[in-house]
Amino acid sequence: MMMKISASFFIACLQQSANALTKTSTSSYGYQRKAPHDRKFDGTQNWELLKQGTKHFTPRHSHATTIFKCPNSPSEQCLWLTGGFSEPHRTWDLEIENENADAWWSQDGETWHQVTDLDGDFLRGVGNWDAKPGSHVAPWYSRYGHSLDALDGDADGSADVMVLAGGNSPMPSNDVWISRNGRYWNYDGKAPWSARAYHASVVYKKKLWILGGTPLSNDVWVGSLVKDPTRDAGYTMEWSKEKEAPWTSRAGMCAVSQQRNVNATDGVAQVEYLYVIGGFAQTNDGIHTENDVWKWDGSTWKEIQPANNATSMPWRGRAFHGCATWNSLTNRARWVADDSSMHLNIGNLSDDSTAPRIFITGGGYMGTKGNNEVRSFEAYSDTWWSSDGSTWYRVNYEEGSRYKDNIYSTNEWTETTVDGKKTYRGKWGHTLEAFHATQDIDLDEKIATTNVSLNICTVSDSSACKRISVVESRIPTLFTIGGKSENGPMVNDVFASRQGSELILINTA
Repeated sequence: MMMKISASFFIACLQQSANALTKTSTSSYGYQRKAPHDRKFDGTQNWELLKQGTKHFTPRHSHATTIFKCPNSPSEQCLWLTGGFSEPHRTWDLEIENENADAWWSQDGETWHQVTDLDGDFLRGVGNWDAKPGSHVAPWYSRYGHSLDALDGDADGSADVMVLAGGNSPMPSNDVWISRNGRYWNYDGKAPWSARAYHASVVYKKKLWILGGTPLSNDVWVGSLVKDPTRDAGYTMEWSKEKEAPWTSRAGMCAVSQQRNVNATDGVAQVEYLYVIGGFAQTNDGIHTENDVWKWDGSTWKEIQPANNATSMPWRGRAFHGCATWNSLTNRARWVADDSSMHLNIGNLSDDSTAPRIFITGGGYMGTKGNNEVRSFEAYSDTWWSSDGSTWYRVNYEEGSRYKDNIYSTNEWTETTVDGKKTYRGKWGHTLEAFHATQDIDLDEKIATTNVSLNICTVSDSSACKRISVVESRIPTLFTIGGKSENGPMVNDVFASRQGSELILINTA
């Protein structure tokens, strides 16, 4: 009989941190940056720490982010952040709590703006009913471990609303809130799915999927955004339950969707998949983090087998990791992905024979297995990608041991300072978003708004390069946002991936 894990035990585990005990290993291949030919280029950089403006969200983990239209320019897209778990602070009603009820947005990941005129349904019993409308306090209860997604309600290819759902507030919840602009938040009622936090959410085939969560479950719910003129938001969510998934009950996993184009390896014109990756799960030998991958093809769940007859995926079991993909040929992320070096050969959307890459970052291990128990997080500092969920490549390289702090890592988003010394530690509870950034790729001290041609190399021989075109004002970029360092502080830093003028795939064995 499977044992059940309580929400209080789960939350208690997350609020602790411990020293890591596992030595870091390095995969056979990793992306390392190579300096451009005939140019002075001091050092290399894979991730850049973005400077913080005068206003910035407080350090936190277990917040929720998405990409949605900018309030100051609805035709543009922005990063949005809501809620999260932070240091204890005094709230508007003089209570001391860790949860947050705030909303922030950014056009570039560097300059963040807090929404200070939040409004909507301040209702007794379902939210901050006695807060002052038009302030920095949202009408929904402070929370963390919730989800935030952008949905297209009129099928015009542009998201019309953000949907905030569930989370710990402070206990698991199932309330749903809809916003058309990030300022007004309208209560859409309690969902038919049970109260939960740390569930996975993903927009798949234009619908919102809610999967698992704590208290641990493996149920799957699908939400359709439906126009409703009687609602202040103009929309409502209609929910239906899918058959229970064959994967074990879990929370803290991540989910992404991925479209394959014409002439995909599956041999069909176009297909969209939903992937569930890792998570904190209950199994026959205990409750711990997993390193399995499951794929939904629209009718059937299938566990993806590791490549080359391996017994498990090359990355360690993890939960509360970041994951992202430029998943679709038609949705809000398509214009980010075309001709991107992040999709070269093994996922370039301009090459119809392959699919976009899936990225995972960090997370960590926690749980019980047999007589062994780890109640605190052993966080990871790695980045992996795959185009099919089976074959995975490690992006970063590290030197050092997790018995002590890593002395070097090409994942700059793990960088921290301990006793005045720069070091690298695993991170969990952050989010990962596939967005865009401005970057002077050809080093001409100008930002081009039209195509710039550059070389991308995929073998150790730099003469074997492929020329691609990018728009410097919209460089495909991954952003890691916030999180918690292992045995260290919560952070509010934002790192952006940097591609440089050339990338070279090297053997680090």
